[in-house]
Amino acid sequence: MKLNFIRLLGVASVVLLATNAGAPLQAASINTSLLECQPLQPGSADLRHTELGTSTDGVFPTPRFVTCSVPRQPNSGSSSGLFYVTGDNRDGMSTTSCTLFSYDYTGAFQGSVSFTRTAPHYTQILLIPAAQLGYWAYTSLTCLLPEDSRATIESVIAVQS
Repeated sequence: MKLNFIRLLGVASVVLLATNAGAPLQAASINTSLLECQPLQPGSADLRHTELGTSTDGVFPTPRFVTCSVPRQPNSGSSSGLFYVTGDNRDGMSTTSCTLFSYDYTGAFQGSVSFTRTAPHYTQILLIPAAQLGYWAYTSLTCLLPEDSRATIESVIAVQS
């Protein structure tokens, strides 16, 4: 009895999988923690990488540029690239400025979009036009973080179409 049920379940699974074999799969968004951002200037002892993201160290007296890789899947058709960046300006008076860059597979610059935020906590929407985000384009986020650990960049989401 059990063996017949298992065989029936196996046949039903094969039939179910075979009927859905040609259906396209919808891609999920790629959420990336910005823990691995790297400094643009030499040295990295003044960056703090925590579970919250990347910030300058509490004793570093000047703003610091950091850059982060932003993984994404190739665009389908002529869709634009939609990204969300989250972060914190701890005291509500700090300023964080970021630019999302797009480069083709040869490293040639394709386009960019920027923002500046002073809000204590923010989610910034960025949209790169399809003409500036080729099928095989690479994306990276570069931010100017304020001094003395006053801001953190937390994550970036590449919304897949």
